[in-house]
Amino acid sequence: MKINETYNFERKEANGVTVSGVGDLVPEVYYEVLIQREVNNLREYAQTMEDELHKKSENDSMYHYDELIGNGKTRLLYIDKLDDYAKYTVHFPYMLRHSLITSIYSLLEERLLNTCNRSGILLEVGTVKDYLKEDKKRKKDTGIFLAQAYLKEYIAIDVTTYDSEWNTILGFNQLRNCIVHDRGNINKLSHSGKKDKREEIINAINSLGTDIVNVERGHIVFTEKACFKLLDCIEELFKQIYGRVLEIRNSNEFK
Repeated sequence: MKINETYNFERKEANGVTVSGVGDLVPEVYYEVLIQREVNNLREYAQTMEDELHKKSENDSMYHYDELIGNGKTRLLYIDKLDDYAKYTVHFPYMLRHSLITSIYSLLEERLLNTCNRSGILLEVGTVKDYLKEDKKRKKDTGIFLAQAYLKEYIAIDVTTYDSEWNTILGFNQLRNCIVHDRGNINKLSHSGKKDKREEIINAINSLGTDIVNVERGHIVFTEKACFKLLDCIEELFKQIYGRVLEIRNSNEFK
């Protein structure tokens, strides 16, 4: 079975001329069109927003002044600008990164299930819907875990073997869920009878490392590297999956 789709492209030829047009969305360009384009858009957006916040926080004339103290100058913060300065250095980056991680994770989840369906159609083994129909017990899995089970059983791809990317994604899964359901407040889990869940989140934070995420006043706080780390993992994971799917298709392993 074939999915008939097209996509817009723009490329630079060897002679330097830029050519644009519409092409067939064939399996060979799935990774480039369906994954890399989306990842690059989010990466550019994240970098743009991070840069803008950094510029705001580094506006010396707005927030700081020099005062002679003793034999030298001391850089001081205008007391009436303290709240504004905190917005651009603490509060806005906190909100931006929570929002971005949630959006990036949504892309991962949607594209992963989309990849399952495309792979199932390409290899003629059935879609995710077919997979769920075969056994009602399979409905207990959702999101990336449903995709993981489907790929292993229907396509013979075990995403856990891509351990670096998959383990990182599992860590972000824990943090994303806490952000969505508890606004990133891990202490809330201790008071709601979810102590085991809190331990899982702490383990995820430790696994990702302090250069990616920290806990401040009981809340998940991402560094400026977090969004780009997740985007890099998504890009590499899908590169591996689509590469393997094409190998299977070309080798006729399912025929």
